[in-house]
Order: sequence, then structure tokens, then C-alpha cells
Amino acid sequence: MKKYSFFKILVICIISISLFSCEKIINIDLNESDPQIVIEAILTDSLGYNFIKISKTKSLYQGSDFEKINNADVTVTDNNGNLFTFSNVSEGLYSNPAFKGTINSTYNLSVKVDDLDYTSSSKIHENVKIDSVSYFMFPSQFTGEMMIIANMYYTDPITEGNFYRIKTFVNNVKGEDNSFSIYSDEYINGSMSAFSYYSENTQIMDTVVFHLYTTDEANYEYWRILFTNSNMGMTSTPGNPTTNITGEDVIGYFGAYSMSCDTLIIIPIF
Repeated sequence: MKKYSFFKILVICIISISLFSCEKIINIDLNESDPQIVIEAILTDSLGYNFIKISKTKSLYQGSDFEKINNADVTVTDNNGNLFTFSNVSEGLYSNPAFKGTINSTYNLSVKVDDLDYTSSSKIHENVKIDSVSYFMFPSQFTGEMMIIANMYYTDPITEGNFYRIKTFVNNVKGEDNSFSIYSDEYINGSMSAFSYYSENTQIMDTVVFHLYTTDEANYEYWRILFTNSNMGMTSTPGNPTTNITGEDVIGYFGAYSMSCDTLIIIPIF
């Protein structure tokens, strides 16, 4: 693990939080009352992190619960002509345990629900590795209790136009208030950057796992617009984010990501 001075860590964290972080638990706001197919599809270059969720919204007067779709035909092909079938494994969830994506390969998603077809395409970009993880503690000015901030560091490639999604898990549970984080390299191109996770519930001996996903611009824009919509005031009219899935009455996204993980255990420093 690389070592950084407390002052440097604090500066990086402040800059990272204030400029680059988009962190919020979000829900899709729908403009239309007519039912729509919802597809959430993620492929990665790691085994066990590949799934496709399919559901259907209800009309305005039928409630907000989504109907799970279990009878879809779901396949993925790559640019080399390989075909992968994703089977229904639970309510609305499709998986292929043997699937593992390849860097720089383009994947084409095909979903058929009844007589309707939905397609999309996404490329797995170069993997950006997590450089290191660390944490620091400081007393709260209000309670005097020690606060813990966990940090993940990575170095953006010199090439412009890199986009990231970050997930944080504490003791195998998705981190509070940080389940949605996106970054672009607009202001950090070619530089080291830090992502900071803080929760009042984080304790000594907790395990914090960071997932860093490298994604494409289409997925970044989907999540960025979704985040923006969720922050609109009551007088604003929310809009659905632009989907990269083609088909009739469909919302959602298809993302092919490269993935890097690292684990941090909050061990007390004496």
C-alpha cells in the first residue's frame, strides 16, 4: 500500500468530494404512465459480476412495484462471433456463471420479450487498476468521537475520455449514501485521483471493499442524467435518462465494464 501524508490525503479527499463525486441513492422518475420494459445489464471482465435484470413498469394507477419478467430470451454475442446464453436464475434475473468479458471486445445484447426485440452494444475498455487504499481518523468537532474516512486511489490514463463507476461495500453490504458514484476525467486527465467513503456507522475492524469500473461515455451520461434528475426540485419536470437500448417502450442501460477491486480493513493504528 502506498503511503501518503495526512495533509496530502486530506487535500485529495476534499478536492475529490467537492469536484468529482456524484453520490446519491437514486430512483428512476418516469414521464409516461404507460408500462415500459426496464433492462439493467452489466457485463465485466470478471467472473461472477455479470447479470441482466428485466422488469416492466406499471401504469400510474397500478402502483410503483415493477413486474419481474422471467420468460425473456437473452443472448450476448461478441465481435468474434461467440454466443453466450443468459438463463433466468431468479425473479427477473438472468445470468451466465461462465461468462467473463475480454478487454477491448465489443458485446451485443439481444433481449426478446414476447414478440418484442431489444438490442444494445457496449465495449469493455482498458482496465484502470486501483493503486492503493487507506483510511484516516479524526475527532468530530461536534461529538468528539473518532470519524473514519476510507480512501481509494487510482491513476487516470493520459488518454482523454475515461469514465468510471464506483461501488463501495462495507462488510459485504453496499455502502450507505455512496451506492451511486460516477466520475469522468475532464478535470483529472492523466492524474492520480481519490475517492473517499464516509459513514457514521463505519467502525474499527470493518471491511471496506471498493469496486472501480471503467465504462464508456454512453453509460456515464445515463448515470449522470439520472443523478441530475433525482436532484431536481419540486417545480422541475424530471426526464428519463437517454437509454442505449434500442426497442419499443424501453428504459434502462447496457454497460460492459472492466473492473478493479481492492479491500481495506479498518485496523486501529497505535
